[in-house]
Amino acid sequence: MAELSYQLSERTVERIAEVAARSVPGSISLDAKLAGLAGRSLPRATAYLNRRAGTATIDADIAASYPAPIAAVTDVVREAIRRQVSTLTGLEVTRVNIKVANAKPAGPGERLDAAQLDSHPVDITPAPVRVRSSSTNVASVSAPPKRPVAPVEAPQPGPELSPVGYIPADVIETFSVPAATVIVPQLPTPEPLRPITLQPVVTSHARRF
Repeated sequence: MAELSYQLSERTVERIAEVAARSVPGSISLDAKLAGLAGRSLPRATAYLNRRAGTATIDADIAASYPAPIAAVTDVVREAIRRQVSTLTGLEVTRVNIKVANAKPAGPGERLDAAQLDSHPVDITPAPVRVRSSSTNVASVSAPPKRPVAPVEAPQPGPELSPVGYIPADVIETFSVPAATVIVPQLPTPEPLRPITLQPVVTSHARRF
């Protein structure tokens, strides 16, 4: 049989701690709607797990009824969380921090004294769970009978292929190209330029006195 493994989430441990805190006399449940503006439902737990070491640290916020011995209530809640989380998960609870975040007046006949807390059981007895092993219900499996394989005949070879002859290329006759004659144009000799004499034009102005 193959070895099986499982992994606990932080929320699972937190839910166990919250139920354990709620089971202690003097620790009451408080709905978020009744806790006032920005209130939270109580009890509320936050778990920090070290899976490699197998340990857990838990912070728990609770609401207590009054008048009640608050210190005794927190001691019993701490012990109940430690034992019940350890029993149900197998983790070693190294520390439990308790904070009384709210309080609510106790009703008639609900007042609590230290003697009631001392006699309250903090342990839990897990209910046995019957696990049916799948190895006892393994059905035998038989292989289907072999089916005959139909023979496959290879196709008969076709007629022999005719040889392909090689036809040589025709001989290309060579020819020569006559040399090109380049005609150089002859330009006439330019006539020399005739000199041009410029006569300055002077305009005289008579000076009047």
